[in-house]
Amino acid sequence: MIIKFDSKCNTKLFRIVLHLFFFIITAPLMAQTDSLHEEVERFKETLNKYSISVQNAEKRDEVILQRTTYDSLLSILANQHEMLQKANIEIESIRQRLLSSDVQPLVSSDTIYFSIGSAALTENGKESIRRFVEANGTTKVYLINGHADPTGSKKSNQWISKLRALSVKKYMVVQLKLNEKNITANYYGSEKRVCDTNGASCNTHNRRVEMQAK
Repeated sequence: MIIKFDSKCNTKLFRIVLHLFFFIITAPLMAQTDSLHEEVERFKETLNKYSISVQNAEKRDEVILQRTTYDSLLSILANQHEMLQKANIEIESIRQRLLSSDVQPLVSSDTIYFSIGSAALTENGKESIRRFVEANGTTKVYLINGHADPTGSKKSNQWISKLRALSVKKYMVVQLKLNEKNITANYYGSEKRVCDTNGASCNTHNRRVEMQAK
C-alpha cells in the first residue's frame, strides 16, 4: 500500500525534522558555550580578587612602612623630650645654686692694703685673700702684683713691694693650700701708683697688692 502526502504536509514535516536536527546538533554546543561563559566569569572574578589582593598587599606594605616611619619619629621625639627635660632640670639646678647664699660671686680681681713700711698681712687682708680664693677656686692661675708708695727710695720701694707680693703668695700656698706653680708674684715698687698727691690717704691706696685670677 502506498501512502501519499500532499505537498503542504511534506513541507511542514520537513520543517519539523529540520528543527529537530538542528536542536540535536546545537544543544550540546550551546550547553558547552554556557559552561564556557560560566568558566570565563569565574576566571574574571578570580582575576579581580587577585588584583584586589595584590593592591591590598601593596597598600598593606605601604601602611607598614609609614607606620614604621611614624613609630621611629615618635621614638626620636620621645628621646628629645627626655633630653630637654634633663636639660631643664640641670638649668634649674644651676639657677638654684647661683641664687643660694652659699654660692660666692666670681671675683676676678681684688686689692689688699698694708701699713707704712710693712709687708705683714692684717686680719682684714687675710680675710680678703681667703674670700678671693674661695670665689675663684683652687685651679685658677693667680697673678700677685706688689706695690709701694713713693715715700722711700726706689730700691727700698722695690724691696717692700716684693715682700708684700711674696707675703700674699705664701699665705695662699701655706694656709689655703694652693699650688705654688699656679701663682705668679710680681713687684713694681712705686712705679704704678694709683694716686700722686703724696697725701696720707693717697699713699694708703698705693701700699697695696693687687690679686688677679685667670
